[in-house]
Amino acid sequence: MSDAREEMCHVVEELYRLGLFTATGGNLSVRDSVRPETAWITPRAAFKGALTPARMVRIDLQGERVAGEQGVPSSEAKIHAALLAARPDVQAVVHCH
Repeated sequence: MSDAREEMCHVVEELYRLGLFTATGGNLSVRDSVRPETAWITPRAAFKGALTPARMVRIDLQGERVAGEQGVPSSEAKIHAALLAARPDVQAVVHCH
């Protein structure tokens, strides 16, 4: 797989299939292994059964979309970013609905 975004799509799809994510609720973030001061997060209000890597949004560890990135990050981006900033050993955060 090319990067974390592709794996995120598989995980989100599985969480949706298992009923742990609703159609547009729940989110996942993953620390970027190349740029660990950033993370990828699922987009706000997107259908969780058919995400693509291009839809993921890069955020900084303050929860803000990185300049030049497309899309709107999850409304819980600041919570994900705070957890990732506080715990450098944590590589991903999942928020189920």
